[in-house]
This record gives sequence, C-alpha cells and structure tokens, in this order.
Amino acid sequence: MDYHVTYLNKRNEVENFRYVYPHEDGGLVVLHNTYETIPAYYHLYGGNSSRAFRMTAPGAGFDNFFSYRDGHLLWTESRYSARWGWDERSVVVIYKPGNLVRRHVLRHERRCFSPDLSHDHKSVVVAALTPQQQYSLEILDAQSGEVLHRLPNPENWYYTYPKFTADDQWVVTAVRDSVGRMALVKQPVAGGKAELLTPFAMKALGIPVIQGDTVFFTAAYADVDDIYSVPLSGGTVRRHSHRPNGVHHLAVTDGKLVFSEFTAKGYKLLAMPLNEGEPFDPAANHQKGWLQPEFGEGGNLLAQVRDEGRSAKNTLKRTVYSISTAGSP
Repeated sequence: MDYHVTYLNKRNEVENFRYVYPHEDGGLVVLHNTYETIPAYYHLYGGNSSRAFRMTAPGAGFDNFFSYRDGHLLWTESRYSARWGWDERSVVVIYKPGNLVRRHVLRHERRCFSPDLSHDHKSVVVAALTPQQQYSLEILDAQSGEVLHRLPNPENWYYTYPKFTADDQWVVTAVRDSVGRMALVKQPVAGGKAELLTPFAMKALGIPVIQGDTVFFTAAYADVDDIYSVPLSGGTVRRHSHRPNGVHHLAVTDGKLVFSEFTAKGYKLLAMPLNEGEPFDPAANHQKGWLQPEFGEGGNLLAQVRDEGRSAKNTLKRTVYSISTAGSP
C-alpha cells in the first residue's frame, strides 16, 4: 500500500537531517550538516527547515547519534588518555538550552554510547562495552554518572540504541547476537531476563521509538529499510511504509510519521500520515529476486533486476578534438 509522502525540506542542495525528534512546541529537533557546516543540533519551528535555531554542536565523538527528551539533548563525546594513544573512552553530555548551566558532563569515563534520559530525568541508560568484548546496559545517575544498575546479559548480546518506556520500568533496544542476527527486545530496569519483541533474523534493525504502547522501528526486512511497529507487550509486527530508499530514523508527531531518508541530495526529511500499517511476518523472506541472484555458471542477474518504469534519454553529445604534435620541435 502506498501512502502520501511530502518533503519537509526540498532545497536543491546536499544537506543531511540524520536524526529527528518531536519538540514540545510542535516543531522538530534534528542533527543537520552540509558540505559547508559541521554537524549541529537545530530546532526546526513547526517542522520548517527555513525557520531553524541552532541549539549547539557536539564535540569530538565516535558517532553523531543523539537523543532528546523534554528539552534535554544527550550525546557521547570521546576522551583520550594523555599517555596511551589507544586508550579511548566516552563521557555522556547532557545539554539543556536556556539554562544558566546548560552543559552537564557525566565525568565517569567508560566505553559507552547511545544515551537516553528517563522520563523523570533521574537516570540515563547507555550501551556499554569492555576491552574484553563484554556488553551490557548500564543505568547511570543523571547527576553524578555513577552506575546504579548493570543489567544482566548472559548471552552477551551487543546492544545498540536503548530507550526508556514511558513508566521508566523497561528499556527497549535492538540487539545483535554472536552470529550476527538482530532482534528487538525489552528488559526490566530493575534487572531480569530480556523478552523478545521480534524474532532473531539476519536483518539490520534501527533505533526504536516508543509511542504509547507501541514500538516503532526501522528494519531491512524487505528490499530497503522501512518503518515497522510492534506492541510493547509483544504481538503482531506491522509495516507502515514502502519507500524506494532506506529510512534512517523516525519520529511520531502530530498524527504523522516524520523520517530521515537517503537521497542523491543527502538525508532529507519527509512526512506521511500515521497509519495502522499492515500485518507483517518478520520471519518470512520478503526480498525480491534481484537481491538474491544466482551466482552459479550461466546465472543472469540482469534478468532479475526489477523494472522501475524509468525512462531513458540521450545525453549531450561531445566533440573530441585531436591535436597532432607531428613535426613540432
């Protein structure tokens, strides 16, 4: 099923809107950069990129991911040993625009990433790892950075982007197991066994977005990354988009799905109506034949490439002149 999709920024220049979150005033908070500007966090008033306020920019880090909740920006920055060049660690930065003390750094250095703030603003969850390649979710004190809980991980799953539920009792995240399969899970903050929301599969899963009792997420179950959802209590997975290119990150706001999508002009912001989706079986194979070619002798990949109905036209002709150097000194 096709849904009406509109561009929120249709400027004919390369620019990237990599992550998007709803703002309390109905606008959006995004990470934006161009060829001429460094990545920075912007507040888009009313979702209009022509009315944007630059909030701040992150320091040096391992990636540009950030999270946002109730006026708080969170990201991680790198910290390096003064003596050992390979001793790299992270600190969590909490930034609140408009405050007298805007920037708060949790100076408990560790190897961690993907922070998320609890709804009561007292805790921060991070995906942590050790030099021994042991992975876990750590619940930190939002003021001191002290580790309050380290959630059990007997299977040593690799955690990606943890998110608190509305009651701060659970954390939802995509995980990767030892053979490379990914699944969406939820785990109690107080400790306990993680519960599967989607089955493990050799498919990449993106950042979860919790909206009420539903978890939205991106996944490459079909030909490209699309938007899917699953009830927080578990149940039927539903598909909400059929995009030609991959959906990078999404937000649910004002009855719409706003998402970042890859294009030839960078990652653009698009919006579509929030729909109930269609039932989807994540355990089945939904990839078309052109993504599963036969590489044996005599196989014909071109015969399996899908016809997108694109038209062809002649390009401009160029005249090539040959300059002879015969007889020159």
